[in-house]
Amino acid sequence: MSKLTLAQKLMYGSGYLGIMLINTSLMWAMYFYAPPGGSLKPLLPIKLFGLAMLGGRIFDALTDSLVGHWSDRTRTRWGRRIPFIVFASLPLFISFVLIWMPPSKELSILNFVWAACIISLFFFFFTCVIVPYLALLPEIAEGSRERINLSALQGLFSIVGLGIGMIGSSFLIGWKGFRWMSVIVGLVALISFYLPVIAVREKSRGDRREDLVGGRESPALKLKEALVETFRNKPFLSFIAGSLFFWFGFYTILANAPYLVTEVMGRDLSEVGKILGVSLLVAAVFFPFMIRLSRKKGKRFAFLFSMSLFAIVLSLVGLIGRLGPVPIFYQGMVVIGLAGAPIAGLLILPHAIIADITDYDEKRTGCRREGMYFGIYGIVLKSAIGLSSVFVGFLLHHFGYTQANPLGILLCGPLAAVFILLGIFLFLRYPLTDPGR
Repeated sequence: MSKLTLAQKLMYGSGYLGIMLINTSLMWAMYFYAPPGGSLKPLLPIKLFGLAMLGGRIFDALTDSLVGHWSDRTRTRWGRRIPFIVFASLPLFISFVLIWMPPSKELSILNFVWAACIISLFFFFFTCVIVPYLALLPEIAEGSRERINLSALQGLFSIVGLGIGMIGSSFLIGWKGFRWMSVIVGLVALISFYLPVIAVREKSRGDRREDLVGGRESPALKLKEALVETFRNKPFLSFIAGSLFFWFGFYTILANAPYLVTEVMGRDLSEVGKILGVSLLVAAVFFPFMIRLSRKKGKRFAFLFSMSLFAIVLSLVGLIGRLGPVPIFYQGMVVIGLAGAPIAGLLILPHAIIADITDYDEKRTGCRREGMYFGIYGIVLKSAIGLSSVFVGFLLHHFGYTQANPLGILLCGPLAAVFILLGIFLFLRYPLTDPGR
């Protein structure tokens, strides 16, 4: 297969801008439905919103592997993945906008039902876009070095998406409110989803060597068989166990960030995005380091290094306000900035690791099943978001999330660090070395 041009790589990588943009902007949903006070009226108790988010994730978990398997078995002249991206992107945009349009402007059980249903739809269409999009990577990037390069491009675009999601959404909320934010953010994401469709020519039915056996199309695994074989893949089990807790820590801090900035650091809501942007700048600076580290020491070592560093940084969140005579605002800025270093590894490494795992799986089963693996990984990613929402909601509700009583906000980091340490222990069993090293 011919290598992608730089323009094609950039257009493919840009799809991750929309993914991170729309996913990061979702961090405002808890604040939108359960604000700590001020001019915004609460629409749901904070624990109920956490349950609505978790319910959406549970529904999503039931569909991720189905979408992945569905795309693995799909055969069209446009390929296996492209049709999903084309047809699911618009419903994804619509469902994202509807999250911010609850039926009641007061506390109401209707808002809970609305949030649970619309968030479930959002995550389903999100899966129909992101799983096929990511499943393209092992096909269009062959070899460990090329996969690291393309994953790094995705990581750079994810930094842009995170930046726009954190800073841009904050600005838009202050300027036009939550609903206009959702429309503008959703449109930018929609455009980015269609750029890979324009840039990448996916192999069509019968073009793949794994599709043909003796001149005929090879039989695909049925859903039950595919699931069984996936969970027999020991390297994959080690990876998803570790990455679950890594992402859990990331989304715990992301959900907690508006409260940390406003109630602990004493800044205005409009400054949340700017302050979080510091961590993105640090992540961008650390990108070359993480790429070199993964090439020299391997993806396994780089992933463990990133997790370990993140656990240390998260533990510092609980010490904000207790780090000597330095003003509390600057203490928070230092901790938020340090978080950018391990985030660089989180944004670069997982997709390249899964690409290696799918190569290993092909040797075991004789089938290319990128969709299934990225589908299960999607369950892990979204479960981390749902669990972190419940986790943060529980801590804030029971221990406090106001300027007068910020203990719940400060506990989020150290307790998330404990879970990441568990993830490190589980990922230590990952056995694969980098091809070609």
